[in-house]
Amino acid sequence: MEPVTQNPFDSLGSSPLFNMAVMLDILFLLLLGIYVAYSAILVYHWKAYGIKSSLANLTLIIYFVSTIPLIILMGVIALTN
Repeated sequence: MEPVTQNPFDSLGSSPLFNMAVMLDILFLLLLGIYVAYSAILVYHWKAYGIKSSLANLTLIIYFVSTIPLIILMGVIALTN
């Protein structure tokens, strides 16, 4: 009688070395860090090199109003798994 061998990829999501929930959390935190750095650079450049201050402020408001809900949604999805 031959021993039954299990496919190592069957339990990939439940392995202590590769946990999908932990990977999603790490990926979310990495993307959050990239978003914060990118936003800080964007704000600096719009404030420093913008020709019209009111237009730069309006653009920043539109940028943050449209991206912050997406970041929150990604966080809820990543942190509830």
